[in-house]
Amino acid sequence: MKRDMLSSNADVRNTGVPIQIRHYQRGAHPEHAHDYLELMIVLAPNGSQRVNGRTYRFARGQVFCLGYADKHEIVVDPRRHCDFYNINFHPEAVFSSPKGGYESLGLLRPFFLPEQVPTMILSGGQLRTVISLCEIMLRRDDAPGIFHSTAMSGLLSALLSAIAESSHGKPTDDTQVLRIMHYITMNFKRALTTASIAEHFSLSPSGLSHLIKRSTDLTVKTILVRRRIIEAKKLLSSTDLKPYQVAAECGFNDASHFFHCFREDTHCTPEEFRQRVVNPPH
Repeated sequence: MKRDMLSSNADVRNTGVPIQIRHYQRGAHPEHAHDYLELMIVLAPNGSQRVNGRTYRFARGQVFCLGYADKHEIVVDPRRHCDFYNINFHPEAVFSSPKGGYESLGLLRPFFLPEQVPTMILSGGQLRTVISLCEIMLRRDDAPGIFHSTAMSGLLSALLSAIAESSHGKPTDDTQVLRIMHYITMNFKRALTTASIAEHFSLSPSGLSHLIKRSTDLTVKTILVRRRIIEAKKLLSSTDLKPYQVAAECGFNDASHFFHCFREDTHCTPEEFRQRVVNPPH
């Protein structure tokens, strides 16, 4: 099924459906980030993807695991063939699978705790297995029936398991860090601080900071701000809330701090961002 990437992104954001899979044979898209997780599997290697300022040339079997804070841009030559699967999903889709619970967090590690390079290459039987699972998901998504959500969650977990088994033994058992990242993701609208998160997990603030920095190369504050800014962009694009109301909705207790963080991330004010979305340049 060929769909415009922008409409696919809107699907998972607006409909509440926890999993969306699309098969693209084109798909250039400007830099963006979003409030769900994204899995991309390249079949025909024309093009490249820029992730957090670094460019990766496409290769057949290449897998990208993109998390909430990842900014990425897809560049494709429209005169040449490009072919890839794109799966957007919320973490709850994995938690509702037969594995369930925190055991499933290991499957989400590449999205929450990326390695220095957020990509890997599959080949041979590994790639054939992943392609087969994607095709089954596409057929199921085209003709949803009874137990559709349960089936899609199980297929997604099988797909993530196949990818995890191909990751050449990279660690997937850092459960404490994954729990912390999931807690931040689910509760970022609350008045979270490093101290309150540390207390929730019976850690000292310095112990929490060291744990997160060692695993993600980010500070707790940076992770919180990035997640809140992604939510702010969504609200500015889809509601009429005033910027100070958006700030409050996203967990910022100080509007001026929100404006500073937003400008630092986007190089524009919240109102300017909204205008660009409503009236994009031609």
